[in-house]
Amino acid sequence: MSWLFASICASTLWIVAQSYDCDVVIIPDWGVTPVGVCLLTIDDEVSDQPVSKQWVCSADESTAYELTYKSQDCSGEAVKGNSVAALEAYMESIGYPTSLSVVCSTGMTCAHATFRSFLYDGKWDPAVNTAGDVPCSTYELQPGEMAYDFAIILGECVDSNAYESRCGVADDGLPEKETLVELSCDASSSSTSFDPYLLPYSEACDSVELTHVQNAGTETESTFTRIHPIGVCLDNVVDESSTSNMVSCDAGEAYYATYAGVGCQNAPLETLTVSEIAERESTADQTITVAAVNCDTGNTCNYGVLRTIRAQNATMSPDCTTATADVDDDYYDEAFIIDQCAGGHVTLIDENSATSYSYPISEFAVCDSATSTATKYQVHGSDQCEISSWQQTGQAAVDEVLKCDLDVDGTEKQVLLSLNCGTRYPTTRPTTQIPTDQPTTASPTTPSPTLAPIDY
Repeated sequence: MSWLFASICASTLWIVAQSYDCDVVIIPDWGVTPVGVCLLTIDDEVSDQPVSKQWVCSADESTAYELTYKSQDCSGEAVKGNSVAALEAYMESIGYPTSLSVVCSTGMTCAHATFRSFLYDGKWDPAVNTAGDVPCSTYELQPGEMAYDFAIILGECVDSNAYESRCGVADDGLPEKETLVELSCDASSSSTSFDPYLLPYSEACDSVELTHVQNAGTETESTFTRIHPIGVCLDNVVDESSTSNMVSCDAGEAYYATYAGVGCQNAPLETLTVSEIAERESTADQTITVAAVNCDTGNTCNYGVLRTIRAQNATMSPDCTTATADVDDDYYDEAFIIDQCAGGHVTLIDENSATSYSYPISEFAVCDSATSTATKYQVHGSDQCEISSWQQTGQAAVDEVLKCDLDVDGTEKQVLLSLNCGTRYPTTRPTTQIPTDQPTTASPTTPSPTLAPIDY
Protein backbone atom coordinates (compact mmCIF):
# COMPACT_ATOMS: atom_id res chain seq x y z
CA MET A 1 0.00 0.00 0.00
CA SER A 2 1.40 3.40 -0.96
CA TRP A 3 1.67 6.19 1.58
CA LEU A 4 -0.90 8.21 -0.36
CA PHE A 5 -3.59 5.50 -0.22
CA ALA A 6 -2.84 4.88 3.43
CA SER A 7 -3.23 8.60 4.14
CA ILE A 8 -6.60 8.69 2.39
CA CYS A 9 -7.84 5.65 4.27
CA ALA A 10 -6.73 7.12 7.58
CA SER A 11 -8.41 10.43 6.78
CA THR A 12 -11.62 8.66 5.79
CA LEU A 13 -11.73 6.70 9.03
CA TRP A 14 -11.20 9.89 11.01
CA ILE A 15 -13.73 12.04 9.19
CA VAL A 16 -16.60 9.56 9.14
CA ALA A 17 -16.96 9.87 12.87
CA GLN A 18 -17.13 13.68 12.77
CA SER A 19 -19.87 16.21 12.15
CA TYR A 20 -19.30 18.49 9.17
CA ASP A 21 -18.85 22.24 9.31
CA CYS A 22 -17.99 22.35 5.60
CA ASP A 23 -19.64 21.00 2.42
CA VAL A 24 -18.87 17.36 1.57
CA VAL A 25 -20.09 14.39 -0.46
CA ILE A 26 -20.00 11.10 1.48
CA ILE A 27 -19.72 7.81 -0.41
CA PRO A 28 -20.16 4.98 2.11
CA ASP A 29 -17.24 2.52 2.16
CA TRP A 30 -15.39 4.67 -0.36
CA GLY A 31 -14.63 7.97 1.34
CA VAL A 32 -15.52 11.61 1.85
CA THR A 33 -14.88 14.24 -0.83
CA PRO A 34 -14.77 17.98 -0.08
CA VAL A 35 -17.03 20.15 -2.25
CA GLY A 36 -15.41 22.99 -4.21
CA VAL A 37 -11.91 21.47 -4.42
CA CYS A 38 -10.47 21.18 -7.93
CA LEU A 39 -8.78 17.84 -8.66
CA LEU A 40 -6.75 16.62 -11.60
CA THR A 41 -8.29 13.47 -13.11
CA ILE A 42 -8.24 11.15 -16.11
CA ASP A 43 -11.30 10.87 -18.35
CA ASP A 44 -10.87 9.33 -21.80
CA GLU A 45 -14.36 10.51 -22.81
CA VAL A 46 -13.26 14.14 -22.42
CA SER A 47 -9.59 14.18 -23.46
CA ASP A 48 -6.49 12.05 -23.90
CA GLN A 49 -4.74 14.49 -21.55
CA PRO A 50 -5.36 15.03 -17.83
CA VAL A 51 -8.48 17.10 -17.11
CA SER A 52 -10.01 18.42 -13.87
CA LYS A 53 -13.16 17.94 -11.83
CA GLN A 54 -14.87 19.25 -8.71
CA TRP A 55 -18.08 18.74 -6.77
CA VAL A 56 -20.40 21.76 -6.70
CA CYS A 57 -23.54 22.17 -4.57
CA SER A 58 -26.92 22.84 -6.15
CA ALA A 59 -28.38 26.31 -5.71
CA ASP A 60 -31.02 25.02 -3.27
CA GLU A 61 -28.33 23.19 -1.23
CA SER A 62 -30.23 19.90 -1.53
CA THR A 63 -27.66 17.97 -3.56
CA ALA A 64 -24.34 18.24 -5.41
CA TYR A 65 -23.02 17.74 -8.93
CA GLU A 66 -19.61 16.49 -10.06
CA LEU A 67 -18.44 18.72 -12.94
CA THR A 68 -15.58 17.92 -15.33
CA TYR A 69 -13.52 20.50 -17.25
CA LYS A 70 -11.09 20.19 -20.18
CA SER A 71 -8.71 22.51 -18.34
CA GLN A 72 -6.44 21.27 -15.55
CA ASP A 73 -7.59 23.89 -13.01
CA CYS A 74 -11.42 23.77 -13.31
CA SER A 75 -11.41 26.99 -15.35
CA GLY A 76 -13.71 27.61 -18.28
CA GLU A 77 -16.96 25.83 -19.05
CA ALA A 78 -17.74 22.42 -17.59
CA VAL A 79 -18.04 19.84 -20.38
CA LYS A 80 -19.45 16.96 -18.33
CA GLY A 81 -21.49 16.54 -15.17
CA ASN A 82 -23.03 13.89 -12.93
CA SER A 83 -25.60 14.32 -10.19
CA VAL A 84 -25.56 12.35 -6.96
CA ALA A 85 -28.44 10.27 -8.34
CA ALA A 86 -26.45 9.50 -11.51
CA LEU A 87 -23.44 8.40 -9.50
CA GLU A 88 -25.64 6.16 -7.33
CA ALA A 89 -27.06 4.57 -10.48
CA TYR A 90 -23.55 4.00 -11.82
CA MET A 91 -22.36 2.46 -8.55
CA GLU A 92 -25.31 0.08 -8.62
CA SER A 93 -24.60 -0.86 -12.25
CA ILE A 94 -21.06 -1.98 -11.37
CA GLY A 95 -22.22 -4.02 -8.40
CA TYR A 96 -21.77 -1.52 -5.56
CA PRO A 97 -25.26 -0.27 -4.64
CA THR A 98 -24.96 2.62 -2.22
CA SER A 99 -26.67 5.79 -1.06
CA LEU A 100 -24.61 8.97 -1.09
CA SER A 101 -24.97 11.68 1.54
CA VAL A 102 -24.45 15.36 0.85
CA VAL A 103 -23.74 18.30 3.15
CA CYS A 104 -24.28 21.53 1.20
CA SER A 105 -25.72 23.83 3.85
CA THR A 106 -22.55 25.34 5.30
CA GLY A 107 -21.35 27.33 2.28
CA MET A 108 -17.78 26.47 3.27
CA THR A 109 -14.96 24.64 1.49
CA CYS A 110 -13.22 22.24 3.88
CA ALA A 111 -9.66 22.58 5.07
CA HIS A 112 -7.91 19.96 2.98
CA ALA A 113 -4.74 18.51 1.55
CA THR A 114 -4.52 17.48 -2.09
CA PHE A 115 -2.10 14.80 -3.26
CA ARG A 116 -1.07 13.98 -6.81
CA SER A 117 -0.14 10.51 -8.03
CA PHE A 118 1.69 10.30 -11.37
CA LEU A 119 1.11 7.34 -13.66
CA TYR A 120 3.68 5.79 -15.99
CA ASP A 121 3.37 2.72 -18.17
CA GLY A 122 6.02 3.29 -20.80
CA LYS A 123 3.69 4.99 -23.29
CA TRP A 124 2.18 7.90 -21.40
CA ASP A 125 5.52 9.52 -20.61
CA PRO A 126 8.19 9.77 -23.35
CA ALA A 127 10.79 10.58 -20.66
CA VAL A 128 10.59 7.08 -19.17
CA ASN A 129 13.50 5.11 -20.62
CA THR A 130 13.83 1.40 -21.32
CA ALA A 131 15.18 0.79 -17.82
CA GLY A 132 11.90 2.03 -16.36
CA ASP A 133 13.43 5.12 -14.79
CA VAL A 134 11.17 8.07 -14.08
CA PRO A 135 12.32 11.72 -14.07
CA CYS A 136 12.45 12.68 -10.41
CA SER A 137 13.82 16.17 -10.91
CA THR A 138 10.37 17.79 -11.09
CA TYR A 139 6.87 17.27 -9.81
CA GLU A 140 5.33 19.60 -12.38
CA LEU A 141 3.07 17.81 -14.85
CA GLN A 142 5.00 17.34 -18.09
CA PRO A 143 3.65 16.79 -21.63
CA GLY A 144 2.75 13.12 -22.00
CA GLU A 145 2.48 12.52 -18.26
CA MET A 146 -0.74 11.32 -16.67
CA ALA A 147 -1.74 11.99 -13.07
CA TYR A 148 -4.73 12.14 -10.76
CA ASP A 149 -5.44 13.91 -7.46
CA PHE A 150 -6.99 12.90 -4.15
CA ALA A 151 -8.14 15.36 -1.50
CA ILE A 152 -8.38 14.54 2.20
CA ILE A 153 -10.23 16.64 4.74
CA LEU A 154 -8.10 17.97 7.59
CA GLY A 155 -9.30 17.96 11.17
CA GLU A 156 -6.00 19.41 12.27
CA CYS A 157 -3.54 20.95 9.85
CA VAL A 158 -0.11 19.36 9.69
CA ASP A 159 2.98 21.27 8.61
CA SER A 160 3.66 20.76 4.92
CA ASN A 161 7.10 19.37 5.69
CA ALA A 162 5.41 16.32 7.20
CA TYR A 163 4.29 15.26 3.72
CA GLU A 164 7.32 13.80 1.97
CA SER A 165 7.24 13.45 -1.80
CA ARG A 166 8.23 10.02 -3.07
CA CYS A 167 9.76 8.92 -6.35
CA GLY A 168 10.94 5.48 -7.39
CA VAL A 169 9.99 2.14 -8.90
CA ALA A 170 7.07 0.13 -7.53
CA ASP A 171 7.00 -3.63 -6.96
CA ASP A 172 5.45 -4.17 -10.40
CA GLY A 173 8.52 -2.60 -11.99
CA LEU A 174 6.71 0.53 -13.13
CA PRO A 175 7.92 3.96 -12.10
CA GLU A 176 5.70 5.95 -9.78
CA LYS A 177 5.86 9.24 -7.95
CA GLU A 178 3.50 11.01 -5.57
CA THR A 179 3.51 14.45 -3.98
CA LEU A 180 1.48 17.02 -2.04
CA VAL A 181 0.24 19.74 -4.40
CA GLU A 182 -2.05 21.83 -2.17
CA LEU A 183 -2.46 22.44 1.54
CA SER A 184 -5.37 24.60 2.72
CA CYS A 185 -5.40 24.76 6.51
CA ASP A 186 -8.56 26.83 6.95
CA ALA A 187 -12.11 26.37 5.72
CA SER A 188 -13.11 29.13 3.29
CA SER A 189 -16.37 30.43 1.88
CA SER A 190 -17.62 29.04 -1.44
CA SER A 191 -19.93 31.00 -3.75
CA THR A 192 -20.23 28.56 -6.67
CA SER A 193 -23.45 26.63 -7.22
CA PHE A 194 -25.06 24.65 -10.02
CA ASP A 195 -28.77 25.04 -10.71
CA PRO A 196 -30.17 21.78 -12.14
CA TYR A 197 -32.92 23.20 -14.30
CA LEU A 198 -33.95 21.94 -17.73
CA LEU A 199 -31.38 23.41 -20.09
CA PRO A 200 -33.24 23.67 -23.40
CA TYR A 201 -36.52 25.51 -23.68
CA SER A 202 -39.60 23.33 -23.46
CA GLU A 203 -41.87 25.67 -25.43
CA ALA A 204 -42.36 24.28 -28.95
CA CYS A 205 -41.41 26.08 -32.17
CA ASP A 206 -42.64 25.55 -35.76
CA SER A 207 -41.19 22.13 -36.52
CA VAL A 208 -41.79 18.48 -37.35
CA GLU A 209 -40.88 15.73 -34.89
CA LEU A 210 -39.97 12.36 -36.40
CA THR A 211 -39.54 9.18 -34.36
CA HIS A 212 -36.86 6.77 -35.58
CA VAL A 213 -37.07 3.15 -34.38
CA GLN A 214 -34.10 0.91 -35.09
CA ASN A 215 -34.20 -2.90 -34.88
CA ALA A 216 -37.90 -2.85 -33.99
CA GLY A 217 -39.12 -5.92 -32.11
CA THR A 218 -35.62 -7.15 -31.24
CA GLU A 219 -33.66 -7.07 -27.99
CA THR A 220 -31.62 -4.15 -29.35
CA GLU A 221 -34.58 -1.94 -30.28
CA SER A 222 -33.80 1.75 -29.89
CA THR A 223 -36.07 4.78 -30.31
CA PHE A 224 -35.14 8.42 -30.85
CA THR A 225 -37.11 11.53 -31.81
CA ARG A 226 -35.50 14.16 -34.03
CA ILE A 227 -36.85 17.68 -34.48
CA HIS A 228 -36.70 19.35 -37.92
CA PRO A 229 -37.27 23.11 -38.22
CA ILE A 230 -39.89 24.46 -40.66
CA GLY A 231 -38.76 26.70 -43.53
CA VAL A 232 -35.05 25.78 -43.72
CA CYS A 233 -33.66 25.12 -47.21
CA LEU A 234 -31.11 22.29 -47.45
CA ASP A 235 -28.96 21.71 -50.54
CA ASN A 236 -27.77 18.42 -52.03
CA VAL A 237 -25.18 18.17 -54.84
CA VAL A 238 -24.15 14.79 -56.35
CA ASP A 239 -22.08 14.41 -59.53
CA GLU A 240 -22.82 17.99 -60.62
CA SER A 241 -26.58 17.37 -60.24
CA SER A 242 -28.10 19.62 -57.62
CA THR A 243 -31.38 19.58 -55.72
CA SER A 244 -32.68 21.15 -52.55
CA ASN A 245 -35.48 20.45 -50.09
CA MET A 246 -37.50 22.20 -47.44
CA VAL A 247 -40.29 21.38 -44.99
CA SER A 248 -43.13 23.91 -44.99
CA CYS A 249 -46.62 24.26 -43.51
CA ASP A 250 -49.97 24.77 -45.20
CA ALA A 251 -53.27 24.82 -43.30
CA GLY A 252 -51.72 23.05 -40.33
CA GLU A 253 -50.21 20.23 -42.44
CA ALA A 254 -46.46 19.81 -42.98
CA TYR A 255 -45.09 19.11 -46.46
CA TYR A 256 -41.67 18.05 -47.75
CA ALA A 257 -40.82 19.69 -51.10
CA THR A 258 -37.93 18.89 -53.46
CA TYR A 259 -36.60 21.54 -55.87
CA ALA A 260 -34.33 21.52 -58.92
CA GLY A 261 -31.04 23.25 -58.13
CA VAL A 262 -29.87 24.73 -54.84
CA GLY A 263 -31.69 27.39 -52.86
CA CYS A 264 -35.27 25.99 -52.99
CA GLN A 265 -36.26 28.32 -55.82
CA ASN A 266 -39.16 28.19 -58.32
CA ALA A 267 -41.86 25.51 -58.24
CA PRO A 268 -40.99 22.23 -56.48
CA LEU A 269 -40.36 19.08 -58.47
CA GLU A 270 -42.21 17.00 -55.91
CA THR A 271 -44.27 17.67 -52.79
CA LEU A 272 -45.16 15.00 -50.25
CA THR A 273 -46.63 15.12 -46.79
CA VAL A 274 -44.06 14.43 -44.08
CA SER A 275 -45.93 11.19 -43.33
CA GLU A 276 -45.42 10.08 -46.94
CA ILE A 277 -41.72 10.95 -46.97
CA ALA A 278 -41.24 9.23 -43.59
CA GLU A 279 -42.83 6.06 -44.97
CA ARG A 280 -40.68 6.22 -48.11
CA GLU A 281 -37.46 6.70 -46.15
CA SER A 282 -38.19 3.84 -43.73
CA THR A 283 -36.22 0.61 -44.17
CA ALA A 284 -36.30 -2.91 -42.76
CA ASP A 285 -33.82 -1.83 -40.07
CA GLN A 286 -35.31 1.58 -39.28
CA THR A 287 -38.89 2.81 -39.32
CA ILE A 288 -39.73 6.52 -39.30
CA THR A 289 -43.05 7.92 -38.13
CA VAL A 290 -44.37 11.41 -37.52
CA ALA A 291 -44.53 12.12 -33.79
CA ALA A 292 -45.81 15.70 -33.99
CA VAL A 293 -46.44 18.53 -36.43
CA ASN A 294 -46.04 22.01 -34.92
CA CYS A 295 -47.19 24.50 -37.56
CA ASP A 296 -48.93 27.18 -35.50
CA THR A 297 -46.78 27.77 -32.42
CA GLY A 298 -45.93 31.37 -33.31
CA ASN A 299 -42.25 30.64 -32.55
CA THR A 300 -39.58 30.40 -35.25
CA CYS A 301 -37.12 27.65 -34.39
CA ASN A 302 -33.48 28.40 -33.65
CA TYR A 303 -31.31 26.09 -35.73
CA GLY A 304 -27.95 25.38 -37.31
CA VAL A 305 -26.99 23.85 -40.66
CA LEU A 306 -24.19 21.31 -41.09
CA ARG A 307 -22.66 20.72 -44.54
CA THR A 308 -20.87 17.47 -45.36
CA ILE A 309 -18.45 17.89 -48.29
CA ARG A 310 -16.94 15.05 -50.31
CA ALA A 311 -13.96 15.83 -52.56
CA GLN A 312 -13.71 13.63 -55.62
CA ASN A 313 -9.91 13.44 -55.88
CA ALA A 314 -8.72 10.71 -53.51
CA THR A 315 -5.05 11.31 -54.35
CA MET A 316 -5.03 14.84 -52.96
CA SER A 317 -4.13 15.65 -49.38
CA PRO A 318 -7.26 16.51 -47.40
CA ASP A 319 -7.98 20.22 -47.30
CA CYS A 320 -9.06 20.45 -43.68
CA THR A 321 -8.50 24.19 -43.32
CA THR A 322 -11.21 25.63 -45.60
CA ALA A 323 -14.92 25.28 -44.93
CA THR A 324 -16.05 25.77 -48.53
CA ALA A 325 -16.67 23.19 -51.26
CA ASP A 326 -14.73 23.23 -54.52
CA VAL A 327 -16.62 23.33 -57.79
CA ASP A 328 -16.33 19.58 -58.37
CA ASP A 329 -17.16 18.52 -54.80
CA ASP A 330 -20.34 16.76 -53.71
CA TYR A 331 -22.09 17.97 -50.58
CA TYR A 332 -25.32 17.74 -48.63
CA ASP A 333 -26.86 19.79 -45.81
CA GLU A 334 -28.54 18.79 -42.55
CA ALA A 335 -30.36 21.02 -40.06
CA PHE A 336 -30.22 20.58 -36.29
CA ILE A 337 -32.51 22.21 -33.77
CA ILE A 338 -31.32 24.60 -31.03
CA ASP A 339 -32.89 25.14 -27.59
CA GLN A 340 -35.16 22.11 -27.96
CA CYS A 341 -34.85 18.69 -26.36
CA ALA A 342 -34.81 15.53 -28.50
CA GLY A 343 -34.95 12.26 -26.60
CA GLY A 344 -35.46 8.55 -26.78
CA HIS A 345 -34.27 5.20 -25.47
CA VAL A 346 -31.38 2.98 -26.44
CA THR A 347 -31.19 -0.70 -25.57
CA LEU A 348 -28.14 -1.86 -23.63
CA ILE A 349 -27.13 -5.44 -22.92
CA ASP A 350 -25.61 -6.39 -19.58
CA GLU A 351 -22.46 -8.36 -20.38
CA ASN A 352 -22.67 -10.32 -17.11
CA SER A 353 -26.31 -11.42 -17.25
CA ALA A 354 -26.80 -11.11 -21.04
CA THR A 355 -30.10 -9.34 -20.32
CA SER A 356 -31.14 -6.19 -22.16
CA TYR A 357 -32.69 -3.06 -20.71
CA SER A 358 -33.95 0.23 -22.07
CA TYR A 359 -31.87 3.28 -21.17
CA PRO A 360 -33.21 6.84 -21.62
CA ILE A 361 -31.05 9.36 -23.44
CA SER A 362 -31.55 12.85 -24.90
CA GLU A 363 -29.64 15.68 -26.54
CA PHE A 364 -29.87 19.41 -27.09
CA ALA A 365 -27.84 22.30 -28.50
CA VAL A 366 -27.39 25.89 -27.36
CA CYS A 367 -26.33 28.89 -29.42
CA ASP A 368 -24.12 31.91 -28.70
CA SER A 369 -24.98 34.69 -31.15
CA ALA A 370 -22.07 36.87 -30.00
CA THR A 371 -19.50 34.31 -31.15
CA SER A 372 -21.65 32.47 -33.75
CA THR A 373 -20.96 29.26 -31.86
CA ALA A 374 -23.14 26.21 -31.23
CA THR A 375 -22.56 23.69 -28.44
CA LYS A 376 -24.15 20.22 -28.31
CA TYR A 377 -24.84 18.18 -25.18
CA GLN A 378 -25.97 14.63 -24.50
CA VAL A 379 -27.94 13.72 -21.38
CA HIS A 380 -27.88 10.21 -19.93
CA GLY A 381 -30.64 8.76 -17.76
CA SER A 382 -33.36 11.12 -19.05
CA ASP A 383 -35.28 11.44 -22.33
CA GLN A 384 -36.40 14.97 -21.34
CA CYS A 385 -32.95 16.62 -20.99
CA GLU A 386 -33.28 16.76 -17.20
CA ILE A 387 -29.81 17.34 -15.88
CA SER A 388 -28.60 14.20 -14.15
CA SER A 389 -25.67 12.94 -16.17
CA TRP A 390 -24.62 15.03 -19.17
CA GLN A 391 -21.65 15.62 -21.44
CA GLN A 392 -20.66 18.19 -24.04
CA THR A 393 -20.36 16.32 -27.35
CA GLY A 394 -19.34 19.10 -29.69
CA GLN A 395 -18.71 22.81 -30.11
CA ALA A 396 -18.07 24.77 -33.31
CA ALA A 397 -18.25 28.23 -34.82
CA VAL A 398 -19.71 29.10 -38.21
CA ASP A 399 -17.32 28.20 -41.08
CA GLU A 400 -15.32 25.92 -38.80
CA VAL A 401 -14.31 22.44 -40.01
CA LEU A 402 -15.68 19.93 -37.49
CA LYS A 403 -14.08 16.79 -38.86
CA CYS A 404 -12.00 15.86 -41.89
CA ASP A 405 -11.06 12.39 -43.13
CA LEU A 406 -9.36 10.95 -46.19
CA ASP A 407 -10.51 7.59 -47.55
CA VAL A 408 -10.42 5.73 -50.88
CA ASP A 409 -13.35 7.75 -52.17
CA GLY A 410 -11.80 11.10 -51.42
CA THR A 411 -11.83 13.66 -48.65
CA GLU A 412 -14.94 14.05 -46.49
CA LYS A 413 -15.26 16.98 -44.14
CA GLN A 414 -18.12 18.45 -42.14
CA VAL A 415 -18.48 22.17 -41.48
CA LEU A 416 -20.89 24.36 -39.56
CA LEU A 417 -22.44 26.28 -42.43
CA SER A 418 -24.77 28.67 -40.60
CA LEU A 419 -26.54 29.44 -37.33
CA ASN A 420 -29.84 31.11 -36.55
CA CYS A 421 -29.67 31.85 -32.83
CA GLY A 422 -32.87 33.91 -32.97
CA THR A 423 -34.77 34.83 -29.82
CA ARG A 424 -34.55 32.55 -26.80
CA TYR A 425 -37.93 31.88 -25.27
CA PRO A 426 -39.26 32.20 -22.75
CA THR A 427 -36.93 35.16 -22.24
CA THR A 428 -37.02 34.80 -18.46
CA ARG A 429 -34.92 31.63 -18.68
CA PRO A 430 -31.27 32.03 -17.59
CA THR A 431 -28.78 32.24 -20.46
CA THR A 432 -25.88 30.63 -18.60
CA GLN A 433 -26.45 26.92 -18.23
CA ILE A 434 -23.14 25.83 -16.73
CA PRO A 435 -21.26 27.61 -13.93
CA THR A 436 -17.89 29.16 -14.72
CA ASP A 437 -17.19 31.01 -11.45
CA GLN A 438 -14.92 29.04 -9.18
CA PRO A 439 -15.08 28.84 -5.37
CA THR A 440 -13.01 31.21 -3.31
CA THR A 441 -10.40 29.23 -1.41
CA ALA A 442 -7.44 30.00 0.79
CA SER A 443 -4.09 30.40 -0.98
CA PRO A 444 -2.46 26.98 -1.09
CA THR A 445 0.89 26.24 0.42
CA THR A 446 2.92 23.90 -1.77
CA PRO A 447 6.09 22.47 -0.21
CA SER A 448 9.30 21.93 -2.11
CA PRO A 449 9.41 18.20 -2.79
CA THR A 450 11.99 16.13 -0.93
CA LEU A 451 13.03 13.24 -3.13
CA ALA A 452 13.08 9.83 -1.49
CA PRO A 453 12.60 6.24 -2.62
CA ILE A 454 9.11 4.80 -2.23
CA ASP A 455 8.90 2.24 0.54
CA TYR A 456 6.39 -0.42 -0.58
